[in-house]
This record gives sequence, C-alpha cells and structure tokens, in this order.
Amino acid sequence: FFWARFGVGIAKANTIPVHSSVIADTYPIGIRGRIGAIDKGTGRLLAVTSPILVGAIAAVANGPGEIDGWRWAYYLLGIPVAVAAIAAFFLKEPQRGRWEKEDVLEESFTEEDPLPVSMDAAFSRLMQIKTIKTVVVGFSALGFGLFTAPVLENLWLEDEFGLESFERGAWGTTAGLATVGALLYVGPKFDRMWRENPTRTLHLVGALIGFSAIFKPIQWAMPTVPLFIGFSIPTLVMLSTAFAMVSPLMQAIVPYRLRGTGTALITLYIFFVGGTGGGLISFMFADTWGPRITTLVLTVPSAIIGGWIMYRGGRHVRGDLSLNVQELLDEQ
Repeated sequence: FFWARFGVGIAKANTIPVHSSVIADTYPIGIRGRIGAIDKGTGRLLAVTSPILVGAIAAVANGPGEIDGWRWAYYLLGIPVAVAAIAAFFLKEPQRGRWEKEDVLEESFTEEDPLPVSMDAAFSRLMQIKTIKTVVVGFSALGFGLFTAPVLENLWLEDEFGLESFERGAWGTTAGLATVGALLYVGPKFDRMWRENPTRTLHLVGALIGFSAIFKPIQWAMPTVPLFIGFSIPTLVMLSTAFAMVSPLMQAIVPYRLRGTGTALITLYIFFVGGTGGGLISFMFADTWGPRITTLVLTVPSAIIGGWIMYRGGRHVRGDLSLNVQELLDEQ
C-alpha cells in the first residue's frame, strides 16, 4: 500500500508545475485569474463530493465474507482518470510564451531550436525575482493552513465530538462547497485588479493568508460541531482562494522559459515546508499539547507573519514584470 501511494505521489508531482505552465501558454494573460479559479474550483468540488460518491460505491459493492467494497471505488473511479490521461496525449502543444510575446512585442514567434536552460542558470534567474524571495514564508504558511490544520481538526472532531469518518466527511463537504462559491468571485476580481494595478493582486493574496488567522482561535473555542465547522469555513475559504491565485501570480512574474522550475520551487515551500514540515512538527507535539494548541501554535503566527511579508512583497511586482519585459525585448 505504501509503495502504491508513493507511486501515485510521484505521478501527481507534475500537476502544479506542468499544468500551470501549459495553462499559461494556452490562455491569455487577462483571464488567468478566472482560469485558476475554475481549475482549483473544479478540483475542490470533486474533492468535497468524492467522499459521498466513494462511500456510495463502497456500500453497494460490499459483500459477504471478506469482500471489501472500498477497493471498487479505486477500480471504478480510476477509469475516467485513465481516459483523460490517454486523451492528454492527443492535445496540441501550445506555443511557449505566446501571450507575453504578443503583449510586449505585438507578435508571436516560435524558436526552431531553443537553447536549454541549465538548472544553475534557472535558479540564479529565479533568485533575481524579488517577489519570490519575499513570499516564500507566506507560501509556507499556506501549506500549514491547507494541509496540516485539517488533519488536526479531523482528530479533534473524532476525539472531542466522537464523529465517525462518514460524519466528518459530510461536514468537510459542507465547508468545501463554500470555497467553490468564493472562487467564482475571486477569479474575476484577481483579473480586474491585475489590469488596474498588479501590485494589488499580491496584496489580495497576502491579506487572505493574514486574515485567515482571525477565525482559528474562535473556531477552536466553539463547543459544538456546527459552530466548529461554521467558523472553519472563513479560514478555509481564504486559504483556498489564496492557493488558487498562486498559479496566476507565478505565471506573471516568472519568465515563460522558467515557469515550470519557478512553480516547482514555490510548490516545494507550500507542500514540503508547509505540508510535510507542518505534519512532522504536529506529530511531535500533538500528543503532548493536543490538536487545539498545536494547530493554533502552527497556523496563527505563520499566517500573520507570512501574510504580512507577502503583502509587503507587492512592491516588487512591477520591477519583476519590467525585468521580464526587458528580456523579451532582448530576445526579439
């Protein structure tokens, strides 16, 4: 089972770096916020409805003896994934950097034999992007809130309120649906702000992460399940919408040749530092402090500090965009 999950993890490692780069090359700059919202909103919708679907398949497939219906959920739901994977081989490869070239140079061109970019040169160029250097703490805080906190909240719902797995999944579905609705608003809002003043988009992401800390202490003080879940919704909405806007932001400030590497670097901070690091820290202290104290210690300070640093990092956005423009002019 471990090696199966390990293999799935490797297969999914391409999702954010590769998909984000392909989406940026396929869709115009002015709608990338909406595309990011649709992408993450669809994923969130499937994530919050899948527990019900999986549970229904398992209930129908359960049989006498040792027939375990949960395995059938993997078999049946893997079919549409396999079909989509095969269909991806037939998609046309988009022209790299098309929309940036048309926006700056008013023409698009394809290099017949582009020079490969070495890893050293790629990271050297990425470290010149001041926005990236100032927002890594914010992205780490995003990982704490999105991946570590929900695990501890599930433990609390089970230990403190005695909820079974299906009940916890149902409450999670309720909270997740609110995020889908919020993304429908934030995506167009991001695009409007980008057209008016790109700096404000990073202010938006930083504010979402920072203000998410307000509701955590209130949530963990609630005495009943409905109140506990209800006060978790604002935090979940803020962090999920901030996460959805990471891709459009990175697509803009990272040179088109380095989008995959740049997105992978940021993903490392979100998932490894925030997700894995937060998981290891919570593992060490959850038994001693309990889920409540551990969650508050991990998420509240990191969200406030990370959101503030990201908000202040907005002043570098225009400079990074100007550097990208100059590189395109030099390529012409």
